[in-house]
Amino acid sequence: MDIQKGTMEDLNKIIEMYIIARRDLQENDIHQWDYNDPSVQMLQADLKAGTLYVAKDGERILGSVVLDEQKEPEHEDIDWGVEKGKALYLHRLVVHLDYQGEGTGKALMAFADQYAKEHGYTSIRLDAYEENDVARGLYEHFGYEEMGKVYFPRREVPFYTYEKQIR
Repeated sequence: MDIQKGTMEDLNKIIEMYIIARRDLQENDIHQWDYNDPSVQMLQADLKAGTLYVAKDGERILGSVVLDEQKEPEHEDIDWGVEKGKALYLHRLVVHLDYQGEGTGKALMAFADQYAKEHGYTSIRLDAYEENDVARGLYEHFGYEEMGKVYFPRREVPFYTYEKQIR
């Protein structure tokens, strides 16, 4: 498995992966992503910005994650634990349904840690849907601490915010 910046040539496979993941979440009564979340425009912007990374095995895309400095407006009132330095934000982590349970999510999380260290970040922050126990368990396994809850528009169930200090 190789983790690298995604390209526009990867876009259709990335979109397909999110559609399959969204459908699977909905079928399991996890309403984390609505019909058009993340949107094609959002994914295109991530690719153009060079912030979307893909885990690949040959030409197969196993998963992806976005790493950037974009804090959600809903995060403004969170009392983050690491106040000094700069924070890296982790968004839209997804593992292709066909490759779940094979270590792709863990590899993407380890990549985020290494990326943060190499680029001088003091923490990584993210949010996770309250009812997505698998994602929350992965984040907690990697040493992320719960910092609070936020509510996003059109969502009745909150998202937990997490932070991990980078040393």
